[in-house]
Amino acid sequence: MADVIRAHDWASTPLGPIHEWPQSLCVAVRLILGSRQPMFIWWGPHFIRLYNDACVAIVGPERHPQILGGSGPRDPTSLWLAVGEQIEQVMAGGEATWHENAIVPVFRQGRWTDARWDYGLSPIDEPSASNGVGGVLAICKDVTDQHAQREALRASEARLQAAVDLVGLCPHAVDLATGTREWDAKLKAIWGLPPSAHVDTTVFLSGIHPDDRARVQTALAARTDPNGDGIYHLEYRVIGIEDRIERWVSVHGQTTFQEGRPVNFVGAVLDITERKRAEKRLRLSEKRLHLLVAELQHRTRNLLGVVSSMSTGTLASSVSLEEFGSRFQARLEAIARANSLLSRLHGVEGITFGVLLRMELSAHGALDDGRAGPQVGLKGPEGVQLRASVVQTLALGLHELATNALKYGALSRPEGRLRVQWDIQGGTEGERQLWIEWEETGVPVRLGEDAQPPHRGYGRELIEQALPYQLGAETSYELHRDGLRCTISLPLEPTRQEIGEPPAMNPQSRLPLSSLV
Repeated sequence: MADVIRAHDWASTPLGPIHEWPQSLCVAVRLILGSRQPMFIWWGPHFIRLYNDACVAIVGPERHPQILGGSGPRDPTSLWLAVGEQIEQVMAGGEATWHENAIVPVFRQGRWTDARWDYGLSPIDEPSASNGVGGVLAICKDVTDQHAQREALRASEARLQAAVDLVGLCPHAVDLATGTREWDAKLKAIWGLPPSAHVDTTVFLSGIHPDDRARVQTALAARTDPNGDGIYHLEYRVIGIEDRIERWVSVHGQTTFQEGRPVNFVGAVLDITERKRAEKRLRLSEKRLHLLVAELQHRTRNLLGVVSSMSTGTLASSVSLEEFGSRFQARLEAIARANSLLSRLHGVEGITFGVLLRMELSAHGALDDGRAGPQVGLKGPEGVQLRASVVQTLALGLHELATNALKYGALSRPEGRLRVQWDIQGGTEGERQLWIEWEETGVPVRLGEDAQPPHRGYGRELIEQALPYQLGAETSYELHRDGLRCTISLPLEPTRQEIGEPPAMNPQSRLPLSSLV
């Protein structure tokens, strides 16, 4: 560039030949020619331009060296438009200026394009000048690449922060030498602390659930073991220090070692409370589903056994197919009514004995809109819940009693009376029992010489044999000259048979319902 400057026709410019230049300008030119940093000089009232080799890339090879020695204000380029006013201020006696990351156009590949520059403008002293300033020296540095890198880093950090915020991550760091912890406001909130709270190792450990603290401390020791990989991943519970709210966290991180010593830990904490709650709900749902499937299988087996036994018993006690069809249909409807009640169960709600009893009596026309008439008396506590496994068989027993009362007993004649009462009593082993008494009066009963009826019907066999076997009930069925008294006492809690233990057999209850033929 020195040769280009020496060969230039300076005599045709306001500067004149080089040997006439002032000493301050010559020193400044030697300075810029010896530097690899891009430097410009604008000299005199015409702002004559000089520059070094490093500036060729700025002005553009297509315009070099034509613009050497030209006047700044007369060069209508984007460069003078960007910095010309600043140069004029310094030339007018203003102070030196410094500009960082400024947009300054450069001529590249045949066109002007914006670039980022750090540059300083300094006055060059010249005694012969009216204000003591002969020119302006510009020292420049192209920071376009650094700016692009900073912007890319800023964008990357913004994307990372957006992802962190989206999934709820809380980045944190620990200086293992000093114990200093860097926690953001979100992480402090998980520990039940305000944003301004100070956090150290004692505070950190005090927020961990007591049942999980030993496990966490073991993992903390393992992550600082130089013989390990320093990776830390653990899930545990936190009790908010100030709000006392229990939360679940998942912690991931990596320990950095220097010369075999742990020096730093960087990681992230994720609040997984909702996930843990969802997992718990799922486990409970799966458990309920398993119980429902088991209950469905149990009910289906029971229902098939009941229907099979009922058809056989009904057929054996019927004198014609028409009678069999009528009686069998009625008994099927009783089972259907019981299953209709079972299908309406929700949550922990159960079927009460009062509802089941009134349903059967209403189905036989013994109640008027669910209320007892002059022939029927009902007395007992409401809300006595029955186990689902009890309903089908007990409903069938009540159906047989109601059917017999309607056909042959108290409900078959105006003077007959039916009284049903029930209560909760203590059983023989202290468990709660539902005690039921079904009593019919005003009905003449034909008994044999042994004070027993001529034959035993299906309904009586069901009550005396099936209920004790399937429900663990104690029953009595007594006919007398004026009517009937039947008692049933059954456990309200699950029987040993239902929980997998052999049933306690009474001497008179050896047969299951399916064997009543």
